[in-house]
Order: sequence, then structure tokens, then C-alpha cells
Amino acid sequence: MSEDDLLVYYLQRYVNNRKQFFPKVQAISTLPTSPDIDLLFINQEKRLVIGYEFKVLKYYKNWTRKGVSYRPIYEGIGEALAYFQHGIDKCYLVLGLVDLPSEWVTKMLEKIKQITSIFNMFTDLFTGWSKEIHNLEKISPKMQDYFDIKLNRPRIGDSEDRQWGFGCFGIIVLTKDYCSEVKKAEEYFPVSENEDLSQLKECLLRKQFRYKKNFLKTVDS
Repeated sequence: MSEDDLLVYYLQRYVNNRKQFFPKVQAISTLPTSPDIDLLFINQEKRLVIGYEFKVLKYYKNWTRKGVSYRPIYEGIGEALAYFQHGIDKCYLVLGLVDLPSEWVTKMLEKIKQITSIFNMFTDLFTGWSKEIHNLEKISPKMQDYFDIKLNRPRIGDSEDRQWGFGCFGIIVLTKDYCSEVKKAEEYFPVSENEDLSQLKECLLRKQFRYKKNFLKTVDS
């Protein structure tokens, strides 16, 4: 199973209203997306935009590489988090365990749970860290210049406790039998506090983007 096969599998089995989903987004307005957004969900009434990155975990039978590589998980996390540069509110990494032997499905679910717990820890850590920095800045304006320059910290306004994106990132696992949201994207990325991101989001809400329309024919066939 390829990543495209996994995307088709997800749309066919777990998406009823496909009118809100757009596969393989390659450009927003005139700006190419890098990486491409594998699947985009848009709810115009709620002004909600979600990106989905798909990765397949494969089982290797040969003697030099028997087992499952974790690499797609880490690559998928990086690519999914990169979606925030495109003006989206939330992102999900969708991991396909469809073709794995049953004993390896159990092992990989445990691994994914470990990764999820690490993300939850980072969310708490950076939230507390940024709040403490914000308190220091209120006491001494000079501290603001120090943190901006020394740490190269992005400035998105007063909601810096949400700028890291960890709380806006989720993980979905697909097996042969079920679809499970093992980490929920609880928060919204502070798109409105950055002018460039706000403009990109407005383009997405107006459907001013390029995607692979013919891909949906594969889903319906």
C-alpha cells in the first residue's frame, strides 16, 4: 500500500461528505505549497481548515531489514507540522498500519502512544516556558529583545503559548479494522495573529488553491 492508496482507503471508508475534502493541494493562490498538503478539509461555516499528512508503515520480510521502520512516523510529524506555514488551523498525521501483521500492529500502537505522550509533554513544557518568558518581559522590556534575538523566537502576538503548534497537532491511526484518533488536535493555531497566515487562510476558505481534482475519480471508482 502506498500513501496514495492509504488516502483513497481513508476517503472511501471514513469520509461521508467528500465535498469538504480536497486531495493533493499543490498551491495556494499563486504560491506553491512545500510540502504538498495530502488532504485538506474546509468548513466554511466554522471557518475551520485542517490539513492531513498520510504515511504508511511497512513490514519488511527480508533478513537484512525484518520488521517495521519508524522513519515514516518522524518524517510525517515534520511534514504535518510544516502545514502551519500554509494558514491552517489544525493538522493531523494519518498513519496506515493496514498491511502490518497483527503482532506488529500492537507494537506500533505502543510506539505511537509513546510519541503522543512526548508531544503532550512538549505542549505542557513550552506553554509553561513561554508564559514565564512573557511574565519576565512585562517586568523588563529589555528581556523581550533578548529572547527575540538570542532564541530567534517568532513573534505572533500575545498568544505565544500556542505558537509552537503541538496542541494543534493530532495523530490518526488506520488499521484493517478501525480508525482511531490517538492524539486529538485540541487547539487552533493562532493564524489570525499573523498577516501572511491570515491571507493564506482566506485564500483557502475562498477555495483559491490548486489540487488534484482527478484524484477523486480514483476514490469513486
